[in-house]
Amino acid sequence: MQHIAEIMSGRDSFVEKCSLVLDVLIDLVPADLLTLRRPGPDGNSMELVSYASRPGFGYVPPELVTDPNLISYQAYCEDTIKFLNNYAEVPEAFSGFVEIGDQSSAFLPLISRGNPLGLIYIISKERDHFTPERVQLLSTIKDGLGVLFENADLNDKISEELSQRRQTQSALAESEARFRALAESAADILWEMDLDGTYTYCSPNVRGVTGYGPEELTGRSHYEFMPADEAERVRDAFSILAGSGGDISLMEYIFIARDGRNLTMERNGAAVLKENKELTGYRGIDRDITGRIAAEENLRETSRLASIGVLAAGVAHEINNPLTSVMLYSEQVLLEEIPDNIRKNVETVNHQALRMSRIVKSLLDFARYSKPESRETNIALMLHRAIELKSYDLDLKKVTVNDERIPVNPEDSPLALLDENQIIQVVLNLLNNAEHASLVGDQPPQVSVGITVSDGQVTIGVEDNGPGIPDDVLPKIFDPFFTTKEIGQGTGLGLSVSQGIVRNHDGEIWARNLPEGGAGFYFKLPIIPRKSRAPVPPDGPVRP
Repeated sequence: MQHIAEIMSGRDSFVEKCSLVLDVLIDLVPADLLTLRRPGPDGNSMELVSYASRPGFGYVPPELVTDPNLISYQAYCEDTIKFLNNYAEVPEAFSGFVEIGDQSSAFLPLISRGNPLGLIYIISKERDHFTPERVQLLSTIKDGLGVLFENADLNDKISEELSQRRQTQSALAESEARFRALAESAADILWEMDLDGTYTYCSPNVRGVTGYGPEELTGRSHYEFMPADEAERVRDAFSILAGSGGDISLMEYIFIARDGRNLTMERNGAAVLKENKELTGYRGIDRDITGRIAAEENLRETSRLASIGVLAAGVAHEINNPLTSVMLYSEQVLLEEIPDNIRKNVETVNHQALRMSRIVKSLLDFARYSKPESRETNIALMLHRAIELKSYDLDLKKVTVNDERIPVNPEDSPLALLDENQIIQVVLNLLNNAEHASLVGDQPPQVSVGITVSDGQVTIGVEDNGPGIPDDVLPKIFDPFFTTKEIGQGTGLGLSVSQGIVRNHDGEIWARNLPEGGAGFYFKLPIIPRKSRAPVPPDGPVRP
């Protein structure tokens, strides 16, 4: 996304930027064909902006799409994301795509602030190409591209108008009328200010972004709405620009909103000149990029965590070799006649080596990529495996785990058809959150894990004895990139990804505050019948 953002903020034309972005995406997705369309001039069609394809693919998209029966046209009109992993079998499939070997297709409408900007559709000759991981990636890319395309398109329009204003006085008057009309409808803030940095005009939508009305900003210096050190930095930069008459390009600064939040704004502007070329001020556009900055930071953090996972898997491989030697030689020593005190020490070494071996195996199984595949899984064994994978970190931080509600005998556990690695990822995400929450406050940290069974479904619960979840935060916890942790402590993706995994298993996930304090996270999955299984008791510390 960082590379794409750099392309969209460059000086190429909008169409050239789109072509460069598609060239990046065709390898990132990956895909055989990527096509970008935007609304046609008549409003009842989609015109081609750009496309990218693999060498030898042999298909050139038409310039205009007008058939309302096409899946791509319906996805755009209905603002509906479609992922079809069996495209050739869909009755509405376009015969031209089927003939060239299209097996999987994705249709992604580009929307920003409720406005339709266009449609990206993706073709792959691979059946079942759009795995949950790729769907997650494309959903993130889609949301980011909607904002980036809107930003690039709007900035191109503004740059063109500002350039025209500098040419002649007559062109200035005409452009000013268009400028003010755009200010009334644009999603971003349009402004004018004098050389002292005092606002002489702000568009009405400034209220929705900052909480201040245009009448509250006009006549006041923009430095009043910045932190002291930020005001000093911007003042120095503004003085240099004003001294040279240069344009303002992609200047980022902090604006303190009415509610006290620090907004990261991106500013573009051009010098306002009299007929004698005397500089009188600046005119331009501000965009709130607080969300984009947070999303980019979270994507970088996610990439960093993925790299750490690969590194950890490599380290686990390296540990396996000497660990095998430790287990082998300790077992050989135990077969010999040795003093009891030495035998006890060797047994401890062998026991801990076996425990390390199980942890390494769990880490390798979890880190190794595999195509999502549902199979019969013992819920209790799966939960014990997840807890063991997390046990070292919990022991290190002295967090007690109560797993009494997990059957000890595997024969007493429910079975389910699921992708074990993915569900373990969900459990680990919940254990991580429970661990962090339980460490807040003076109480001894404790996490409870258990299951209940009813109506053909198993409910898996992870509870903590932390401070609970604030009422205003609870509705947002499954939103992508939402986190209450400090910067660098969380990506805000764990619960969102977990929700996607659970839903893909025909389940549901939710959270609640516990009456005695703390919070509980629960997810429910369908189970399969099993003969001669003792029922799991319905009552206990884990409550759905």
